Amino acid sequence: MNPTKKSYSYNIFLAIMLYQNNCHKCFMLIDEKNSLRVNISSCGKRPLIRIYKSSFDENNLRDVTDALIKVSLDSDIAKDSEEKITDENIEFLLNDFIIAGSETSSSTILWFIVYLIHWPEYQDKLYNEIVKVTSGERYPCLNDRPLLHLMQATIHETLRLSSVGPLAIVNKAMENSSICGKPVPKGAFILTNLWSIHHDESYWKNPMCFYPERWLEKSGEFNSKLGYAFLPFSGGPRSCLGEALARTELFVFFSRLVTDYRFEKPNGEELPRLNGRLGLTCSPFDFKTVVVPRC
Repeated sequence: MNPTKKSYSYNIFLAIMLYQNNCHKCFMLIDEKNSLRVNISSCGKRPLIRIYKSSFDENNLRDVTDALIKVSLDSDIAKDSEEKITDENIEFLLNDFIIAGSETSSSTILWFIVYLIHWPEYQDKLYNEIVKVTSGERYPCLNDRPLLHLMQATIHETLRLSSVGPLAIVNKAMENSSICGKPVPKGAFILTNLWSIHHDESYWKNPMCFYPERWLEKSGEFNSKLGYAFLPFSGGPRSCLGEALARTELFVFFSRLVTDYRFEKPNGEELPRLNGRLGLTCSPFDFKTVVVPRC
């Protein structure tokens, strides 16, 4: 079923705001405590896991937290495992879900809005491309993605310029090795500077500019191979497991936002900052925008 525009007109934008605000609350706690852990374990004065356990019903699993609790209480699994699944283990798993599954995507969506405010000409370009494909009667679906060349280029350019995961994920050398002739001893932790790769003038012309056309052939067709130094999801066997899902999410959110809204700078306000707030991810500083429904 193809949802009509009126079906979700305002819900999408509100969902993004709630999505991002919840993540920011977690990351504020990281900054205050100077810790790499998202403090998801607290809900008021009571630990979140304890609250869940107080109302846990193995026959009525409400969400993934209940599922993890059920596994931790399963005596058969405990017998076959050398280590017991503790509340702390569950907390760390939930931390991973927030950081990898929520914060990165929501920050990328916010960067997309920032770039649309700075380079407003792309709002109508993207909208016109969508209308050409959908006739303005529905939202784009995944089957439309190959036809939306500028939209695909915009997603890639947003991922490149924002580099939400600037240092990727920490890897550990399992044996003695080398990188470009430099020794890497067993047990060494390795960080890949993806920010540097994505903003290297050797590979990108005007790397600090938002220019989706760099991903388009002269014919106007999208070509991901035009960006050689491009690793937003890292690479190799330890690359992001959620890459396919993330690309799908970004396509759905970007296309629906452009279909329904225009984003403008409020009168008397400065443009959003283009340098981000660095932490586990690189997210935009707080900014204000006027969200104007297209119809």
